[in-house]
Amino acid sequence: MKNNVSRRLIILLTTLLISYSMLWADDGKISGYFIGDYYHMLSSHDENLEGRNGFQYHRIYFQCDCKIKENDNSPNDLAVRLRFEMNGDSLPEKGDKIKPCVKNGYLKWKNSDWNTDVLLGLSGTLVLANTEKFWGDRALSKTPEDLHKFVSSTDFGIAIKGSLADKPINYHVMLVNGSGTKADADSDKKSVFSACLKTGWWFADRVLCRRRNRR
Repeated sequence: MKNNVSRRLIILLTTLLISYSMLWADDGKISGYFIGDYYHMLSSHDENLEGRNGFQYHRIYFQCDCKIKENDNSPNDLAVRLRFEMNGDSLPEKGDKIKPCVKNGYLKWKNSDWNTDVLLGLSGTLVLANTEKFWGDRALSKTPEDLHKFVSSTDFGIAIKGSLADKPINYHVMLVNGSGTKADADSDKKSVFSACLKTGWWFADRVLCRRRNRR
């Protein structure tokens, strides 16, 4: 009973913080996109799928971002992100509706002097962040970790991430429920730490791309 009350208080506090931040935001942005295609199964080991064709959605995203700047001379920034995802099964056996869920919902504090971000709420996990950037073709296919459900792409809790040594070293620390986008069903928590060293051609390529974009 006490655990349930504590969880509800935490969720309520996070919701109030996000709502308060969105109301007082100076800069807001609403965006979204979808990934879909037309398919035709010319041949298949499953006779029920052979010859099947149609239009389908893979993913639909709807996102709201709000930024709050304390003042022009301050290195501190506050931001809120609320992101919904709707996805459907590929080649479903029956015509189910597309399932919506909250993909991200967090309050972020950023300090530019320390190169540090603190996130409270449902945010992206550290395992997929670097692999998806390296893969670069998320619109075509998931990474192996995401495809085979080794880890969840998002989780609820607190996260601290940033960079050191003029940004070639990145770190990411999380204390989360460990249940992804699902409701937390126990009192266990997951703690994860990751560090990434960007050297050689990968880091040089990223720096060159950023300079070209600025021009």
